[in-house]
Amino acid sequence: MSEQGELFTQKPKSDNLLIDYLEVNDITAWMTAANILARLRMPEPIWYQATPRSLREWAEQSDGRIISSNRGYRLIEHATPEERKHAANRLLSQGRKMTNRAIRILRRTHQIEGA
Repeated sequence: MSEQGELFTQKPKSDNLLIDYLEVNDITAWMTAANILARLRMPEPIWYQATPRSLREWAEQSDGRIISSNRGYRLIEHATPEERKHAANRLLSQGRKMTNRAIRILRRTHQIEGA
């Protein structure tokens, strides 16, 4: 297998290039976004131009198959139970912070508009 992997010698198996990349290349370790992007940004034709945002979107659309952390991205079946719990708790915490911010914005809007 080439350094970039075999993914690009065939059409992707799914609409999720990140899952395809990790599966086809049998990657079991954490992969940083920079590492993944370096391999997905090849000069030959590609089915999707990968960006940090697209990696986050693919992880979000993976139906829980891809987890993320400060260490990067990983297929859930290769993560430890602690890593899986940490990934879920991190997302729950971020969701609470975003909800609280939205509430503060709505309160400020109400004050400004006097409604």
